[in-house]
Amino acid sequence: MSIRLNKALRNLNISLKTATDFLLRHKELGEIREEPSFKLNENQYKALCLEFNNTNETKNHIAYLHFIKKSFLLAFPTENLKGMTLDQYADTKNEDSFCYWIETRTYNLGSIWGGSSYKLGIFKYQQRKTKVWDERLTSDGIYAWHSEYNKPTSSEAFEVVKKAIITIATNAQSGNFEIINTITELGEEYKWKIAFLYSKKDCIPIFKKKNLVTLAKYFGMKKANKASISKLQSVIISEQGQKDIFEFTEELQNILKKLKKESTKKDMDTPKETNYNIDKQYWWLVASPKIWSFSKMKVGEIQDYTLYNENGNPRRIFQNFVNAKKGDIVIGYEANPVKQIVAIAEIDTPSDGQHICFKKVESLQYPIDYASFKDAPELKSMEFIQNKNGSLFKVAPDEYEYLIDLIRESNPKEENKQLKPYTQENFLNEVYMSEEDYTKLRLLLQNKKNIILQGAPGVGKTFSAKRLAYSMMGDIDESRIEFIQFHQNYSYEDFMMGYRPNEDGGFELKKGVFYNFCKRAQSNPDKDYYFIIDEINRGNLSKIFGELLMLIEKDYRDTEIKLAYNGEMFCVPSNLYIIGMMNTADRSLAMIDYALRRRFSFYEMTPGFDTEGFKKYQESIGNDKFDKVVNAIVSLNHDIINDDSLGSGFCIGHSYFCSSKPNDINDLWLENIVEYDIKPMLREYWFDNDSKYQTAVEKLLDDPLAELI
Repeated sequence: MSIRLNKALRNLNISLKTATDFLLRHKELGEIREEPSFKLNENQYKALCLEFNNTNETKNHIAYLHFIKKSFLLAFPTENLKGMTLDQYADTKNEDSFCYWIETRTYNLGSIWGGSSYKLGIFKYQQRKTKVWDERLTSDGIYAWHSEYNKPTSSEAFEVVKKAIITIATNAQSGNFEIINTITELGEEYKWKIAFLYSKKDCIPIFKKKNLVTLAKYFGMKKANKASISKLQSVIISEQGQKDIFEFTEELQNILKKLKKESTKKDMDTPKETNYNIDKQYWWLVASPKIWSFSKMKVGEIQDYTLYNENGNPRRIFQNFVNAKKGDIVIGYEANPVKQIVAIAEIDTPSDGQHICFKKVESLQYPIDYASFKDAPELKSMEFIQNKNGSLFKVAPDEYEYLIDLIRESNPKEENKQLKPYTQENFLNEVYMSEEDYTKLRLLLQNKKNIILQGAPGVGKTFSAKRLAYSMMGDIDESRIEFIQFHQNYSYEDFMMGYRPNEDGGFELKKGVFYNFCKRAQSNPDKDYYFIIDEINRGNLSKIFGELLMLIEKDYRDTEIKLAYNGEMFCVPSNLYIIGMMNTADRSLAMIDYALRRRFSFYEMTPGFDTEGFKKYQESIGNDKFDKVVNAIVSLNHDIINDDSLGSGFCIGHSYFCSSKPNDINDLWLENIVEYDIKPMLREYWFDNDSKYQTAVEKLLDDPLAELI
C-alpha cells in the first residue's frame, strides 16, 4: 500500500514541513522528499498516523511498533555492540547514536524520558553548579561518567557501560532476566528499556517499577513492593496469553489508567494511607560508634548533637540541620565498623543554630546491614549513598518508603502487642518440676547469668529452657529469645562474625547470631533476653566463644573489648542470659572446657515421674496401660542408677511419655515409644553387654508391657 504525501496531510490535518521533519528523523522508515506528490510507503504512513493520533487510520499500528523494534535491532545487533564506540553511544545530538535510539527513536515502544543523563552511565558533559551532581560524576570536560566506576578516563568508563549493555542484551535474548536485576551501572528504567528491545519474549515495554508493582498487585501478587523487576515482569507476562505483546501492553496501560482514576477518586473521599507522612520530613543520621551509639540509647532517650565539629567548622550539608523540624522522622545508622540501621528516631528539638536534639523512638530487634540496601536502585540517588561524609542526610519520601519497607520486613511494628502471661504456676504445670527445684533453678540463672541444664535423654531440657525464660520474663515473648544448636563444625564466624563469600566472588564481613542478639538486648536494656544453646557440648566451645569467654561472666557484663575482626568495641549486656543444654548420656563427647565450665552453673535435671505435675498429667490421661508402662520405666531407672557403668545421668526421662494431645495416647502410641525409643536406648547403654540388655528387655516384658510388645 502507498499513499501520496498530500493526501496524508489532508487526512491528518498537518503541514508538509511537520510531516517531512518527522519522517527525516525516522530514516529507518525509508526515503522521504519534501514534495506533496511523493508516495509514502506503508510504514511511513502508519508512523505518521500513530504520531499524530489519527485513530481511524492506526488500527494496524502494532505492525509499525514491531517495525521500530526490528529497525533498532538492525542498527545495533548484539554482535556489533562490542565494537561500538563512545561517540556512537553517547552523542545524543546524533540521531543514529545508541542513546538517541533508546530515548527518542523508540519512544513509542515505551518512554524513559525524564530525569537526568545520569541514567546513561556516560554522556556528553554540560557543567552543572550543583555540588551533589559534581560529587557523583567524574569528567574530562567533554564526557561525564559515574564516579563509582572508579575510572580515570572516558574510554575506560565507557568500557564499563558497554560491558553492562552487552550483559543486558545477551541475557535478555536468552530470557535470563534475573541477571539484569544485578546490573547497577545504568539507570533502572534505561536498562530495562534495553532489555525489552533485545528480548524475544517474556518482557513488556513498561519500565517504571511503580507501574509494574501496581499491575502485579492487580494480578494478585503479594508483597509486590519487595519483588525484583524481573519477578514483577514474570508475574505480569503470565497474563498475556495469545495476545501480541503490544496489544497486551495497551491493555495494561488501560488498566493503569483505570486504577489511577479509581485511586484519584478514593483519595478525594478518604485520606491516603502510606508508609510516610506528607507533613513530615525524613532524615538519615549517622552515629560514629567511637563517639556515641544509637544501640546503647534507651527508647525515649534524647541525644544532643552540635552543628559544629570539634574544630568549630559547620558540619557537612549544614543546611539539613537548619531545615530539620520537630517531629521529623530519623533513620538511625551506625557507621563503620558496625554499618547497620539500628533505630528509628525523631527530631525532638530543632536547631537553635548551635544544637539539635534527637529522640530515640524505636530499637530495631533485627538491624539492617548496609550490604542489604547499598545497591538498591531505589536508593541510587540518596544523599548518603552518593557521599557518606557527613552526619545528617536528607531522605526523599520514596526512599523512606523503600527503607521502612525493608525495616518492617524483619521488624514488624506491632501496635498494642498483646503477650500471653506466663507465671511460675504455668511453668510447674508444664515442666514437671517441684516448686523448690524451680526456685533454685531460677535463682541460679539470675545469679550466674549463664546456666547449663544437663541430664538424661528425655528429661525435658529443651522444653524447660524456653519455659524458664517465659516464667522469668512474665510473658511469652518469642522476640526476646534466640534458639540455636551447636555441632562439631560450628565456629566463631557463625556465632559472632567472620568473612563469608558474596555474590561477586569476594568476601564480606557478616555478623553472627550471638552478635546480633547482643545488639538487640543492648538496645532494650529494660527487658531481659535469653539465648538458648542446645547440644552446647557438641561444639568446640573455646573456638566458638573466643574472646567472649571473659565477656559472658557476670562481673564483666557491659565491659567493652575490641573485636578481632573489625576493631569494634563490643560487650555482652547485663540483661542477656545464656541457657545451655547437654545430655549426660552422650559418651561420644569430650568434657566441657574448664574455662567455660567455671562461667556456667550446672543444673542436673532428673526424670519427673514422681512430681506433682506429672501425676496430674497421668491422672488426666486415665489409661491403665499407660500407668503400667510408666511404672515399668520407673523400675528400670532404679536398675540404671545402680549400674556402675551408667548412673543417674542415663535414666529414661518422662518427656518420652508426654504428648500435647493426651487423647491420642493409645496402645499403638505406647508400643511405638517402647519399641522405637526405649529399646534402642537400652541397646546403646549395654552395647557391649548382651546379658544386661536382655535382662532389661525381659524386665519390660515381664511387666504388663508384654501385651503391647
